[in-house]
Amino acid sequence: MAGRAVLYGEGLAAIFIIAGIATVSLRHGGRLMLPELDVLAETALLGLAGSVAVAGLAGWVTLRFSAAAARMMMRIIFLTLLATFFFSARRLPDVAFAATAYCVAIAAVAVLLLRREVVPR
Repeated sequence: MAGRAVLYGEGLAAIFIIAGIATVSLRHGGRLMLPELDVLAETALLGLAGSVAVAGLAGWVTLRFSAAAARMMMRIIFLTLLATFFFSARRLPDVAFAATAYCVAIAAVAVLLLRREVVPR
C-alpha cells in the first residue's frame, strides 16, 4: 500500500513537471525549454527518497501509535516542507543531493522500525 502511495505521488510530480515545461515553453514562443537535466535528476531522486521516507514513517507511526497520530505527523511534515520551500526555494538545487542522502537514511530507519513493529523479536 505504501508503494502505491509513493508511485501515485511520483506520478503526480511527473505530471506537474511536464505541465510546467509545457507552460514555460508556450510562454516563450513555443520553443521547448527544458530544465537542466542534472538538477532535474537530483530533484527527482530527492522526491522519490522523500516519498519513501515519509511513507515509511507514516506506516510506522500508524502501527506504533495511531492513524490520527500519523495524520498529524504528515501535516506537520508537509507544513514544514512548504514553509522551507517558500522561504528558501533558491537553495534547493544546491542542497538536493545532501537532502537525498538524509531522506535515504530516514527511509532506511523507517524500514527497520516497521520491520521491528511487524515482526517482533
